[in-house]
Amino acid sequence: MNMLASSYFYGEIIEGNIYYAYVWWDMSAKLGNEDAERGRLEALEYMKPEQVVKAQKMAQECVKQDYKNC
Repeated sequence: MNMLASSYFYGEIIEGNIYYAYVWWDMSAKLGNEDAERGRLEALEYMKPEQVVKAQKMAQECVKQDYKNC
């Protein structure tokens, strides 16, 4: 999860997307990954409040779907 989030954030391998970076870091951080928590906090520095709300909803939906179609 953490590596996928980093790929989205930094635009490595896949096109950068702040929403998906936040989503994957958030889910990974909630599982106890400290690096993901740092990444999530870094992503927050670049996001507007309404973007954070959208990304949090995306993360909740992803978990509900058992990490499919995220």
